[in-house]
Amino acid sequence: MRRARRGLGLALAACLWAAGTAARGGDYTWVAPGAGSWSTASNWSPPVGPPRSAGDRAIFSASGGGNCTALLPVDCGTLEVRAGYAGTLAGLSLKFKQVFVGGGTVLAAVTCNGDVEYASGVLTSLILEGEGVFSGTNGAALFSLRIAPACIRRRIF
Repeated sequence: MRRARRGLGLALAACLWAAGTAARGGDYTWVAPGAGSWSTASNWSPPVGPPRSAGDRAIFSASGGGNCTALLPVDCGTLEVRAGYAGTLAGLSLKFKQVFVGGGTVLAAVTCNGDVEYASGVLTSLILEGEGVFSGTNGAALFSLRIAPACIRRRIF
């Protein structure tokens, strides 16, 4: 009976650990030296990508200078385009909980339902769907901004 309870406890602990790890997600860095597909695992580090869960973070930095094309819709946690990324991110539909653009060019409709920080680079289309903070600085080029009606709050003074 004790062994059964101990085994059950260990199994429960393993399940809880696995659920917490899956919910947390991971960091995936774009490392393709040339043009490549978002869906190709070897274009990411670790090479088990691409990022696809709510806890995952897609990072584009100087470590991968190649252009990235998302041929299928993307829906994951965070998009981080850092200064030093010289490539272009293009695609059909990119949806994230958080977005940071500090360089590069994003030629896709990016939908965000959380915070957006926009420092530099080019972002052609941004759709804000949820509550969050939008911050931008000089030197950033934003060509289209759409704010969903649910995001607009009226202040009465």
